[in-house]
Amino acid sequence: MSRKQKYNFEFKLGIVTIILEGKDSMRGLSRSEKISEFNLYFWLKLYEVYGEQG
Repeated sequence: MSRKQKYNFEFKLGIVTIILEGKDSMRGLSRSEKISEFNLYFWLKLYEVYGEQG
């Protein structure tokens, strides 16, 4: 059974920045970083609602 991975705020912000700048796609990051696309989408939506402070 796998453990739930926790990501710090700086890591999440970096991933969201990469997506917004168009440097990589959600699918590409999902595969390379082994993060579900759902989590990436969720982080992106949180950023859009609350900004960098969220």
